[in-house]
Amino acid sequence: EFCLRKKYLQKIDFSYNELNDLKFVFDQCNNLKLLDLSYNRIQFLTDMFNEPSKIIILNLDNNFIEKISEDDLKYLNELTELSLAKNQINY
Repeated sequence: EFCLRKKYLQKIDFSYNELNDLKFVFDQCNNLKLLDLSYNRIQFLTDMFNEPSKIIILNLDNNFIEKISEDDLKYLNELTELSLAKNQINY
């Protein structure tokens, strides 16, 4: 319900928060354009983005992501900048 209450929100900076499970958190974030999730404990992107999104910039630096599947980012059609530095991606 986070985004339902802040429907005009365009930028979220959740960096440095030790977040690890963000399933379904960003559903209904229809106007979100910039999302910074750097320096957290995210391991998986599964079910993080489950509907079409307007996110243009996504920062996932310095997390614990090991793999990215084909479906993890399929709804980020407007994405132009994706940063995944300092993760442990092997697939």
